[in-house]
Amino acid sequence: MAPKTQEQYRHMKDEMREKIFSGALRVFSHRGYAATRISDIAKACGISHGLLYHYFASKDEIFTELVKNATTSSANALLHTASIEAPAIQKIEWITAEILKYIGSDSDSAYYFFLMVQISVSESLPESVMEIMKTASEPNNIMTRIIAEGQQQGDIVEGNVEELSNAYWAAINGLAIFRIAYGDTLAFPDPAVLLRILKKEK
Repeated sequence: MAPKTQEQYRHMKDEMREKIFSGALRVFSHRGYAATRISDIAKACGISHGLLYHYFASKDEIFTELVKNATTSSANALLHTASIEAPAIQKIEWITAEILKYIGSDSDSAYYFFLMVQISVSESLPESVMEIMKTASEPNNIMTRIIAEGQQQGDIVEGNVEELSNAYWAAINGLAIFRIAYGDTLAFPDPAVLLRILKKEK
């Protein structure tokens, strides 16, 4: 048997990290940060403590990486949405369809949303996560600006832009939690259903 190449080793390492992230995401979501032990994560991933420590030094490191992944992907998605050359309402239609597609087809995505909701009401978090959370409002800020743009264009209902943005994200987060609770049996709504929160009737 031919020895594995560096590329194959790198691929195997990346796959194991993703497996650990996926398992840890569920454990942290269900048990909370404080109640989660490194042994819980190893068990959820079906690996030994020793192998897990080969990839991560502590549960704090795993938790921090999960939060960083969530905030970075959200910010990047909203920044991309804001850069699209289209009316604001079309930008929101696009990002809504993308979010619902991922939540509906990928349970990890739903768990990421749930984890961020849980973190927002947690009292005990690592300092590294507290630092990340200082900028975690950026996706909401971007959405608020897009909503304001849509109001100026006459496509989005009048009202306080922060309240409208909060209502939109509350609906998204609620669907993510429902996806976790009911799995594939959940009747997932069409993006147009969520757009009714924001879209002005004409």
